[in-house]
Formats: sequence, structure tokens, C-alpha cells
Amino acid sequence: MNVRTVHRIASILILSIVGIPVGCGSTREADLVGELPPTIQSNPTRTVKSAGISGIAIDLHDVRGLTWTSSVIIQGTVERALPAQRFPAVNGPLGTQTPPQYHDSRSYTDYVVRVNKTFRGEDRDTITVRQMGGTVDGFTLTVDKYEYPTMATGDEILLFLKPADKSQPGDAYWVSGVGQGFWRVKGQQVVPTISTYPTLPVDQIRLEIAQALRQGPPQMFKSTSYSLAEAPPGPDLPSIATPIAGL
Repeated sequence: MNVRTVHRIASILILSIVGIPVGCGSTREADLVGELPPTIQSNPTRTVKSAGISGIAIDLHDVRGLTWTSSVIIQGTVERALPAQRFPAVNGPLGTQTPPQYHDSRSYTDYVVRVNKTFRGEDRDTITVRQMGGTVDGFTLTVDKYEYPTMATGDEILLFLKPADKSQPGDAYWVSGVGQGFWRVKGQQVVPTISTYPTLPVDQIRLEIAQALRQGPPQMFKSTSYSLAEAPPGPDLPSIATPIAGL
């Protein structure tokens, strides 16, 4: 890719932020900028709406698949949201080909979660979870509530988490399977964001996670998985050394 092409792609990225229409050549310029770039709504509030992220919202099918694609599984309470931010585009879809003065057009918000129970991974007091969306420099990026469920201070949640992959900026944790790994704690039950998963008693999902780790990853599992050495059972998980009655 030559310098002229790089600057043209970077210009498209900037034009997409300010809402100036960009024509398409034989190669779809949107594909060069990102998988499915945000679209600008032409109104005074300067709201940006995400069109979704192609290839990320994989179907993990069940708690077993969700458990093995997560390096951290915790139950906790949202303490606070940090100011939304953008990242240098070198961390975005153009990688090292992006001139340094340009930034990723997407915004991201970090949430600090107080950890109450750890079912997988290292035990810790708090963990930072990153979600797409938020307001930066007068622009608000809104996202699909099923892909990136809302978090507010005081929310009780159960999260299946993983480190950032190559398409996700920064060093915070992300919800596994997009919205699939986000469950709300309501009384003695955990309610999934995605309706293909069942609502379960809190004690039951602990047993489901333990059973999943005991069984090993599903056959023909295509998602990234974390070994027990990389992400061991947490201190609040039942023993995985023996079969679990009733499962």
C-alpha cells in the first residue's frame, strides 16, 4: 500500500466522522476503513450509530462454549463508568498503515466492576470492562443493546470475559461473544442478554461452569479457548475434580 493510498483511506475515516458522503470505487472503501463502520445521522446532536461488527458476534451455543472462550468469569457490581475515549488508529482497522495524526472513529467506555465472586481466572478486587459506545468531543456513538448491554452504577452482573483481540483497542477486558457473556443478577437468578440462553438460579450457573471446565472444550470448537493452566477455576467455583450430581 503506497503513501497516497494510505492518506486516501485515512481521509475517508475522517470524512466518515464528520458526515461528509464518500463515493465508492471498484474496491469498497468502507471495507478498507473497518468491518462495518458507524454511520452518521445528520442531526444537530451529532449522534453516531454503530452498524454492528462483522465476525465478532459468534454463536457459542451454550454455557460450556461460553466458559471455554472466557479467561475470566466473575459476578460483581458496577462501581462507575470512566470517561469515554478514542484510541489512535494504529490500534484500529488500518493498523500500522495509518498516519499518526488520525484516530479510530469509534468511541469506547470503560466500566470498573467490583468483583464479588470469581468463577474462573485470577481473583481480584476490581476489573475494568470495555464496551463500544460513549460521547467524545461532542460525538455520541450508540450501539446495539444486545451486543453491548448498558451498565449503570450499582448493577449486579455476571460476566464471561476475555482479553482484547486484535480488532479491539487497549488492555481492558471485553465481554465474550459480545452480548452472550453478559448476564444480569436479579435476586437469586441470572438473566442472559441473549434469549437463546436460559435464565438460571445463581447456584445453578456455578455448577454449569464447573461442569463445563470438567468436560473440556466442545468438540470442533472454533473459538479461541483458554486452558486450565491459563485460566484456572476461581475460588468461588465448586470443585471440578469429581462429577457434579444432577448435571
